[in-house]
Amino acid sequence: MLNRTCSGRGDNGCYADLPGVDAGVADAERSEMTQATTDDPRRRVADAACALVAEGGLEHATMRRVAARLGTTTGFISHYFADKDELLQAALSAALDDVTRRVTETGASSGLEEWLGLVEQALPHDEASERFWRVLVAFEAASLVSDKLSRVLQTYAADGEWRLAELLSTALPQGLEDDAVRRTARAVWVVVDGIGTTAVTNPGALSAGQRSAVLRSSVQALIEEATGAGA
Repeated sequence: MLNRTCSGRGDNGCYADLPGVDAGVADAERSEMTQATTDDPRRRVADAACALVAEGGLEHATMRRVAARLGTTTGFISHYFADKDELLQAALSAALDDVTRRVTETGASSGLEEWLGLVEQALPHDEASERFWRVLVAFEAASLVSDKLSRVLQTYAADGEWRLAELLSTALPQGLEDDAVRRTARAVWVVVDGIGTTAVTNPGALSAGQRSAVLRSSVQALIEEATGAGA
């Protein structure tokens, strides 16, 4: 089992370990994310905003369009979200919460091939996963000019890399250093992000089979490097 070093976060994430995020801010923003995914009206609004982002990008997800999609008024939306920025932050958190929950529910892998199959499932492969990647890419672009969105994405990446490493540690030979497992998981995360981003921004660049082949060959090379098998 990997040892996860977090500053006061326990098993809920490494928010407070992110650069420039103190524990107070981390707890407040984690609380907002949790509320957005457990309070039903807020979650319904966030999900509607997410769907609009997937359809037409962040500019498409206006308060008016979200209200129309839910068959309600902009006043209802404003009751839960002060402005569009707050709504978009909740929409991003909702999308990330969904994919994180699916990964968590998957459980541990019993071998390297099974682990690789789980990683493949993170790539765009059906309507739901393609929607998630469209939303993710839209928010990644927006995070370049938004510190709040950037922090949410950094938290998602930190949590995702840790979960990936924990699953990988059960699939690799015993005795491999934790640091090597983490480095490999981080590199695999980058590969998945690159393939997923390419799949939604340039759909014709790689077929589904090519995406899988690129992922598998890249992961195999990274694992050989970590274990010394390719030496």
